[in-house]
Amino acid sequence: MSGRQLEKYELLEEVGQGGMAVVYRGMDTTLKREVAVKVLHPHLAKEQESKERFQREAHAVAKLRHDNILEIYDYSGIESQESFIVTEFIHGQTLKAFLARNAISHPEIAAMLVVETCKALGHAHSLGVIHRDIKPENIMVRDDGRVKLMDFGIAQMVDVQKLTVTGQLLGSPAYMAPELVKGKPLDFRTDVFSVGTLLYQLATGEMPFRGRNPHEVLKRIADGNFITPEIANPVVDSQLGSIIRRALAHEPDARYQGVEELHDALLVFLQDVDIDTPRQELATYFADTAGYSDALQRRIVKALVQKGKAALHARLIPRALQFFDRALCVDPLNSEVLALIGRVARRRRIGYALLVAVLVPTLIGGLYLASEFLPASTVDTADITPAPTAVAKPDFRPPKDLMGKDQTDALKTDAQAGASSRDTGTVRRRNGKRVARTLRPPPLSLRRIEVVPTPKAMTIFLGNRKLGDYGPDLRVIQLPAGPNTLVFRNDACCYEKRIKFGSGPVPARLQVKLPWKPGRVRVTIIPRVDAAIAVGKIVAREGQLVPVPIPELSTNGRATVSVRVTATGYTPALREVMVQANSTRKVAITLKRAAPAKSAGGPADKKGNAK
Repeated sequence: MSGRQLEKYELLEEVGQGGMAVVYRGMDTTLKREVAVKVLHPHLAKEQESKERFQREAHAVAKLRHDNILEIYDYSGIESQESFIVTEFIHGQTLKAFLARNAISHPEIAAMLVVETCKALGHAHSLGVIHRDIKPENIMVRDDGRVKLMDFGIAQMVDVQKLTVTGQLLGSPAYMAPELVKGKPLDFRTDVFSVGTLLYQLATGEMPFRGRNPHEVLKRIADGNFITPEIANPVVDSQLGSIIRRALAHEPDARYQGVEELHDALLVFLQDVDIDTPRQELATYFADTAGYSDALQRRIVKALVQKGKAALHARLIPRALQFFDRALCVDPLNSEVLALIGRVARRRRIGYALLVAVLVPTLIGGLYLASEFLPASTVDTADITPAPTAVAKPDFRPPKDLMGKDQTDALKTDAQAGASSRDTGTVRRRNGKRVARTLRPPPLSLRRIEVVPTPKAMTIFLGNRKLGDYGPDLRVIQLPAGPNTLVFRNDACCYEKRIKFGSGPVPARLQVKLPWKPGRVRVTIIPRVDAAIAVGKIVAREGQLVPVPIPELSTNGRATVSVRVTATGYTPALREVMVQANSTRKVAITLKRAAPAKSAGGPADKKGNAK
């Protein structure tokens, strides 16, 4: 109840509550300053375990002094009849509330938010405190964009000598580390996993571990099953995807060994796009979310192109391709980047042609002698076109940087599948005896296809055999002779696409665009009144999942749709909502009471005369 006095604190208004406590905006009547007063629920104040947990939070936060952590001012004490904690009052919103109204447009923004969270956790860990409940609800965003970590209610004090504690199953299931789920000893790497979950959520818009109930979620965490972030959101590039996967490693030894390592890896990721001061960038972002997001895309592509060109100049080809790959994740059809990649590919092809010109004569001369001593090849010749001349051509293939390891292995398997297929029609003498000679069949005839995909995050199959995920190691596909079917998939955002090829020539460059799956919008109305809802041209009801088609020409799998809500006695509300392919956007619309209608009478009415 607001308006009451709690010792020297006046409780002005309720600003939030959870399962343990109610939070009030209050006034310290002694120091005349605004404070937040967190009061334990009356029914819990009688339970010793709840009071001890409340005390643990007070003791944990009292040790911490950091500008990314909520500061504590006072604590009632465990013997008090009403248990309460007094902290600084933050004018702002929780990260959860912000995400309910705004989609994170670029993974770089997600990385900046996690960098600030890591700073807070790094300080807590240095003083032996494990948070154990990292989630958007426990992160405040102040009006000036400062990120504040709060709610250390289930924090554990760590013995700095042993660096481990025995965990209890407390906290939010979706963010729990496997060792916490299994009841194993915990250490600081438990928080690393939770932060990795948060980073995945912010970067992709989805949770890594999902289920119909907490039990199913916990099982997925225990099993370590999640969709790779690059597939969950095509805008996530391989560099950030690698950071997320390491943070979410099932075994603690395979993760970052502290949040400081994760913090440093994210800083390197951000510095590649000239973001050196995440805190200042976030202040700008929260001040103008839409404007900052629009400008950030141009900044990212420009920085990556410049760094890619510099790497090319220094002859650091793999590094240059990494920059260009990341740029295409942001802008898949960027003509400058595509031209630069094409230039690199042409240079490499010229180099390989010279290599062939030098080596092939030597190879041809040595093949006949080698055939007398080498064992017969075991290849399936059913789909192989015989060489047109009597001279066997060397089976020359591009180096591995043009053909991924998975693809190379797949073709090797094809080449070894027909061990029984041999030509024994020719005989020769060996030690005076006539013996059947096994002939080496002609080599595989490969056809080269360079793939330009949209979205960039897709998995490529040759028939039913997986070649791998598209990326620097799998940009070029080598098709064996005969009919083939390439299959392109990204189940997270798109429908599958199959492309069949005959035995003849194939295009040197293949543009593959997967059809986008529709997005979805779910509208919630505050207050709960009978209202008419329109999502685009579709009439819906509150809570209904409304499909939103993604335009075929979209390069990022997003579309904007108008949501209009009208209700008797309320002002109509209209909002433009951005929706992502195969994702659900939750929209909460608060209706405002309409102003009372004014009298329609004219000047003559004031005199009481009919005009």
